[in-house]
Amino acid sequence: MKKHVMHFSGWLVVLWHCLLLAGPSVEAQSIRDTESVAKAEEEGGEGKGCCAFSLQFINLYETKYIKKVRVSAICDTRICCADGDEWAQSDHFPDYVEWFPADSSAVPFGNAIDNEFLIYLDSETSPFYLQVDWYDANDQVVCRHTIEIACDGSYKEDEDWTQYTSTTSLNDERLFVFAVREEDEDEDGCEDFLKNGICLFDYSIECYGIDEYLVSLNANPGYELYQWAIVSGPSSASINPSQNTSVILSVPGTYVISLQADDLDLNETCSTDEIIVIPGFTPGFTTQVVPVPCSATYRFTPYGASDPSVVTGVTWSCAQIPTFPSYCSYGGYVEHNFTAPGTYTITMTIMDIYGCMHSIVQDVVVSFACNAGAEVDRYFLCTGCEGQSNVQVYFNNISTGGTCPLTFIWDFGDGDTLVTNENMLSVSHTYAVPNCAIANNYTVTLTMIDSGVNPCTSMTTIPLVIAPCRPDLQYRVCPDGKIKCWSTVPGVFTFTPSLDVVWAESDIPDADGLRTFITVRSCSVGVYNLSFEGHCNTGGRCVVNQSISVDSLLCCAKNDAERAHHEFSVSGTDYRMKYKMVQRNLLLYHKIRLKTKLKKRKSLFGISYWKGTKADQIEAHCDGTIYKSDPECNCVLPHTVDDGIVRYNKTKAKKNISIGSRFRSRTHSIMSTHRVIKNGYDVVKYLYLGNDCDESCY
Repeated sequence: MKKHVMHFSGWLVVLWHCLLLAGPSVEAQSIRDTESVAKAEEEGGEGKGCCAFSLQFINLYETKYIKKVRVSAICDTRICCADGDEWAQSDHFPDYVEWFPADSSAVPFGNAIDNEFLIYLDSETSPFYLQVDWYDANDQVVCRHTIEIACDGSYKEDEDWTQYTSTTSLNDERLFVFAVREEDEDEDGCEDFLKNGICLFDYSIECYGIDEYLVSLNANPGYELYQWAIVSGPSSASINPSQNTSVILSVPGTYVISLQADDLDLNETCSTDEIIVIPGFTPGFTTQVVPVPCSATYRFTPYGASDPSVVTGVTWSCAQIPTFPSYCSYGGYVEHNFTAPGTYTITMTIMDIYGCMHSIVQDVVVSFACNAGAEVDRYFLCTGCEGQSNVQVYFNNISTGGTCPLTFIWDFGDGDTLVTNENMLSVSHTYAVPNCAIANNYTVTLTMIDSGVNPCTSMTTIPLVIAPCRPDLQYRVCPDGKIKCWSTVPGVFTFTPSLDVVWAESDIPDADGLRTFITVRSCSVGVYNLSFEGHCNTGGRCVVNQSISVDSLLCCAKNDAERAHHEFSVSGTDYRMKYKMVQRNLLLYHKIRLKTKLKKRKSLFGISYWKGTKADQIEAHCDGTIYKSDPECNCVLPHTVDDGIVRYNKTKAKKNISIGSRFRSRTHSIMSTHRVIKNGYDVVKYLYLGNDCDESCY
């Protein structure tokens, strides 16, 4: 391939010219003559803004592995922004940008690389200077080129763009690059790319202290000002305004943290936000005497995590007992058989995935004396019952201590009694309730007698209220497949088949696993059977069965993009129509961006590339529906979108659509129409959004 190059000696001239432009050296300043300055100002540079160029990379190898390409600004040139199109991009503006295939494969070889690389340049003087480095799989530079090209050069339609590229001593004849001026892209500046409403940040959470979490926030580079704020959450805090910063949060709950980034040179602002959940812990444990007759075996069960999925385990210790069980999983328990009565100090610690430990120290009194105890376990009585009814009530004998054998005398308060021993710690009795629609009150008495030398006798009474249990169960199926259920009384929600709980949208179950509302995620359409056992404070229970139908599973997309191209020929000339649609859900509004561009195939010394060219008519239009969230479900409230632009005798049509408030699209709920008319040939293409779902099911 023929190349117009300055070779290494020419590159020394470029380096010397860079020294001249740097200015502070007396020697360099004396050499810089007024004629060269006048020529630079005539060609463009200062005051011209950011000029657009497409870079054409050529890899004539058949097997050589090239990992990436780095483009660096040298002299006083700066990179305003860049776009790797379908390639991945690592940008370090204004100094350099790196491009590499998005799938991490090798750089394609065999000819000009079929991708549109756009770069915007600015400098105090003209021309612009770039250095292009080719990296192999070992991150070693195997080839280097330099480019010298102006913003307002007198370029012709069939310009030989390779003449602006120079080789260096680190050259490879099978690798080459040249820049092509793209004047029509200037009008957009950098607003199509990283900036102009598109900024991102990621975060990490780690333990900072007792119930305190350090949230590290890291934003993408390229801006001068970074402003952070807690938009909503259970507490507020100020965040230092820098690209990489952090905030300490100690109050558990869901926070919305926003970022606003400003580019002062381009006068551009972007904003975005992320939801961050700080786990809550109110550590505690229940103590229960295990029903083993005439022993002192106690069971300790932990509770107090708002989201069990962030718990790594639970540790235990007892100050007086070195052999006390030391560990259990959250949801499990530990047991210990005490051999002597007394007061024991138990320490329980819940450990979370961020490294925090949440402890509670509690004294437990262990007694061997006989102590009668009883509780109402359950009875089943729902609303709608009328008149006389037989209700079976279950009781638990929770008596402790004593010397076996034991005698228990139950008086159920309706004239009936029952005698049991230590082998029967759960009993039931059927009450003939005269009117099951109202409350019926009884007093139950349990007397305990052991067989010690000096028999121990203990008696306890408990109230029993037999009344209908009224769980007002409601549910809602959201478009994204979530099922939200809530009840007026706590209970146990059971789905068949089992569904994953969305902990951030469910309440914390108590020590018995009871809760009043739950959100589960269904990942397929179908009918899900819900059984809810409501627990009323009288001991009454009511089981409500419900069949819940999930008829559709819609993707609610936050941010996604689609792009494609179509090639066609007219009168012997090949054209490429590139088109894309992007949506971004920002802090205060939703943005949809459309673009259609026409390019013409060019050829230099047998190497083909694409350059922007004017269409007779070019169009970008969007129509469809996006959705806002209501208090319970995502993307349910519709908003119609119908907007676009038609241009004549232009290279591209671009439209930014901003809709107030926060919206999301559903699967293919918005469509873009892209049209090009060139020399009587009419091309129409379509794109759909809504595939980048933000739930794990999709």
